Amino acid sequence: DGVPFVLKAGKALTDSKVELRIQFHQVPGMLPALGNCAANELVVRVQPEEAIYWKVQNKVPGLEFKVEQLRMDLLYKQKFVNDKVPPAYERLLLEVLANDHSHFISAEELDAQWRIFSPALHEIEARQIAPDPYPFGSRGPPQADHLAQLLGLKKFGGGLTEYVFQSERIAQEQEQQQ
Repeated sequence: DGVPFVLKAGKALTDSKVELRIQFHQVPGMLPALGNCAANELVVRVQPEEAIYWKVQNKVPGLEFKVEQLRMDLLYKQKFVNDKVPPAYERLLLEVLANDHSHFISAEELDAQWRIFSPALHEIEARQIAPDPYPFGSRGPPQADHLAQLLGLKKFGGGLTEYVFQSERIAQEQEQQQ
């Protein structure tokens, strides 16, 4: 069957972010009670707020059967408190001024990219495939979500998931109970 690979990109979307999100399929033979759980995901966020985190469904300790999503992470903002990490374009401009080419592609890489994408671009042109329009500030065309659902993805893009530390979440829950 292969592994579905979905690339979502656009301008004027709800969020301005660059991230790689690997969503894992549900395990065969899974308990029916887990059927509505979110999928486990590995997320590598390049910008904003650089981070690497692993979202997993985990049984809450205790006798009742309760599952909650936990995150194991490396949040650059938390790990490198005293270091200023400039935004991506600022970093590239500083590298240009310093004559540092390490984050730029080579001519060979550029040629390889054109060899890969040119056939796809020619096919799009030959078949006269038009881009799907979407409103400014939206999550993108609804067709993208439909495609993701066809591939078995539970959630597809949209929204910067803010991280809440477990101690903060527990404190919030205790405040709500009072």
